[in-house]
Amino acid sequence: MRLLCVHADEFGFEARNPEPDIDTTNGETEGNLESAVVVFVAVEAGDSRRTETTTRETARRIGDVTAQLNTDRIGVVPCRQLTDSPAGGEQVGAVLDRLTAHLDQFTVVRVPLGWDIAFDIQTKAHPHAVQQYRIVPTADAADREWQCYSDGTFGGVEPDSVDPETATVLDWERGGTTPDDPEYATTGTEFGLFDVGDDGSAFLRPRGVLARDLLEAHVSDSIAEYGAVPVERLGTGDRSVFHHYSCSTADLPVRLFETTSDHRELVDGDGLLPASTVPALSALVADLPGAFAEACEQAALVHRLLTSLHLSYEPVLRVRGDCLETHGEQVTALAAMFGRPVLVERRPTADWLVTLDFHTLADGQPITTPTVVIDDSGVEGLTLDATDPIVVRSLPAGAIERTLGAVLAASDQPQLPVWLAPVQFRLVPIELTDHLAYCEELAEQFETAAIRVDIDDRDIPVRDRLAAAGAEGVPYYTVIGADELDSDRLGVIDRNAGSEQDRTPAELQAMLTGESRERGIATRLPRYVSHY
Repeated sequence: MRLLCVHADEFGFEARNPEPDIDTTNGETEGNLESAVVVFVAVEAGDSRRTETTTRETARRIGDVTAQLNTDRIGVVPCRQLTDSPAGGEQVGAVLDRLTAHLDQFTVVRVPLGWDIAFDIQTKAHPHAVQQYRIVPTADAADREWQCYSDGTFGGVEPDSVDPETATVLDWERGGTTPDDPEYATTGTEFGLFDVGDDGSAFLRPRGVLARDLLEAHVSDSIAEYGAVPVERLGTGDRSVFHHYSCSTADLPVRLFETTSDHRELVDGDGLLPASTVPALSALVADLPGAFAEACEQAALVHRLLTSLHLSYEPVLRVRGDCLETHGEQVTALAAMFGRPVLVERRPTADWLVTLDFHTLADGQPITTPTVVIDDSGVEGLTLDATDPIVVRSLPAGAIERTLGAVLAASDQPQLPVWLAPVQFRLVPIELTDHLAYCEELAEQFETAAIRVDIDDRDIPVRDRLAAAGAEGVPYYTVIGADELDSDRLGVIDRNAGSEQDRTPAELQAMLTGESRERGIATRLPRYVSHY
């Protein structure tokens, strides 16, 4: 189910020309609301198979939005245009009936199904006035069968039979208690990358914008090296990217990637940090053996990306129905590639054949970062040489902002890798009048070598500026005084090691260049800390 939630000052509609084959008795033919959340709803094929779970989770998400926007008035508008796989009219009516029933604590105005609708909406002007979601319901606990793959076999699993990290993920998957606020959101805020307000507002700070751009470039480079070509969606719409890319069966597999700001690319979110950047990879393959081979390769890409971020992970493999029996060899190969025990969940029904989630643990709480999916439903309306191709898609680094937070939260001491740090080296002059000019000379040298450097020129004590460099995660920083001017050597503080090293500027430059992995991002923060 797809939702477009609009915070409106005023909303009014009038329904005309009903379609006689669709029951519209549960909808009003006209209505008005003030200061309401207007929810445009697309019921998708497959939602009716899990009507109760789907509508309950949708109502919960709508409730979260109304709480965030401080209103108890809701308009429900059927809108099949939000999806390219809509459910049939009777199914839509039944699903919307249950959704409305779950919203009985609100004042709800429901636009009828199957009528021509004229409506007027005046949208509020704030950053969260328009929000998009895709609801993919979790399976009922009774329908979820858990196993563990180990040494070529699948068997039963209990928390005391696996390692502590796997047990933590299993408990979380089974509905165990987790903290209300994700650790990554708290740590990322304290680190100065982004802010998350009590009212649900969230934004990236300057350092967060730069770190996001660096990571996005790294992920895009990795996907391009993998063999995918970039495409870009202009405007809105849910039509598959493969509809716009001419190919034949002989060309398969075809791999495309796009960087989207569409929240619906995420299977689910925690609602605290909306994703603005989601690199998405899609591959079109001819058959299921090819799909499993592609899934293994995309999983290997994910592993390489997470390793480059110093992130360990716990994989969770999900299969639909009798997939283990019908495709046991391929499922086993996918699980075996990790070289360790893997949790496996079997669901009786799902919109996908196989899903592979990668969980990073932060303070004992799983954070889902990348996902790989084998979608055997194909692409609606796309047939190649009488063959219905299969899509293997993934979010190789998850939502960039969430992954950045996970990198910080999963570290004993919150720290980004040197190549990803918004500022890699900081100069702290003791006296601006005497030492700033030498700092500027050094900054020029390091910037020429594509090293991100700044100067803390603020009029506060040196000890406070050093403390700020540590708190902000600057990997290397140094104090510049009379001794440094005379000796051409720097006492460089290594934040990660917690020690001071004596180096010449040239030695430090060579070391940072080796750790930096310049990604072609020209953007950098202002040279002077006082400017931001």
